[in-house]
Amino acid sequence: MGVGLFGRCSSSSYSIPNSNPDPKKYRILQYLQKNHYLMVIVLYPDCTNFEGLKVMVYEHIHSVEELIQRTNGKLDPHFSKEDISPVARFKPTNDGIQMAIKFMETK
Repeated sequence: MGVGLFGRCSSSSYSIPNSNPDPKKYRILQYLQKNHYLMVIVLYPDCTNFEGLKVMVYEHIHSVEELIQRTNGKLDPHFSKEDISPVARFKPTNDGIQMAIKFMETK
């Protein structure tokens, strides 16, 4: 049984099941467009960490409709060089949301 430096031991009785969000199963709860940024607060019902909430900021996307269209309806919260992905993610708390707004205002 090996343990990776940053991973979990999958054979451990204490490991949690894969809780990666399904990019096809989500609900956008709130959004804010400011300057050249769009912040979205998204609920991924299959994700277990932070009750499935993600706060993401996208650059050069000006509406939720544009985001959905450019991602073909899939919102993957992970960073990617190939696909449309967030430029920043924040903790899904009031403080995290305020930090996201400050990020959008100061960039």
